[in-house]
Amino acid sequence: MRSTIENEKLVAYLEGRIDSGNAPQVQEEMDALLAKNPGRELVIDASDLDYISSTGLRVLLQVRKKLGKPLTVREVSPEVYDILEMTGFTDLLDVKKKMREFNVEGCEVIGHGAIGTVYRVDADTIVKVYEIPDSLPMIENEQRRAKQAFLKGIPTAISYDVVKVGDKYGSVFELLRASTYNDMVIEHPEHLDEIVRRYARFMRELHTVEMDSGELPEAKTVFVEYLDSLKDILGDALYSSLQALFDSMPQDNHVVHGDIQMKNI
Repeated sequence: MRSTIENEKLVAYLEGRIDSGNAPQVQEEMDALLAKNPGRELVIDASDLDYISSTGLRVLLQVRKKLGKPLTVREVSPEVYDILEMTGFTDLLDVKKKMREFNVEGCEVIGHGAIGTVYRVDADTIVKVYEIPDSLPMIENEQRRAKQAFLKGIPTAISYDVVKVGDKYGSVFELLRASTYNDMVIEHPEHLDEIVRRYARFMRELHTVEMDSGELPEAKTVFVEYLDSLKDILGDALYSSLQALFDSMPQDNHVVHGDIQMKNI
């Protein structure tokens, strides 16, 4: 069994078949690996695992018990996923299916931001490729937030697939046939006042949406953490002034858009 350290996590790669013939050996190798890396988070990569029997599943169960915390099994093939789902292991483990491979070579770039690039794959599909390492948690968080917003009546695009693009990850979306407010200003500068009024009305409507307490992170808490990380740069006077401003803000459960600009609406 080969293993690597990836973003401070221990990654163990399972390969071929795990059945009654080799499950004890796999168990010994897993035990030795955990002993050499005490306290380190474990991720099992199943990209080259073709089959796992009930004895192999018991190995995963023993590993999960020894860790005493959730175990992620990633890059699971549809065949192995069916076995895990049928036996209830998708409820016991954090199982992530193997991702489709996307090739964006020759695709039109239709957007570029601080963390990624958006490519037009075909007439109906786009993929946002993230440039930052270990972007999966960010992608999954964005999917959760988009679903929460949509269920509250906020019109938003939801990624329907996560794919691999080389050694990076990407979110796949249906191409929305719409213009941003930024596009409208560029194309129709003579209607600037009306466009801005529409933009302001939409933002007011968006921020009237109220979530249940605890459903989303508190923006106030997030910005207080930002403030603390900048304390040495801001200086005592400005830090104290901003801290007092945050402390004076009342508790509120209304939605706050995290990146308000005309290019995003």
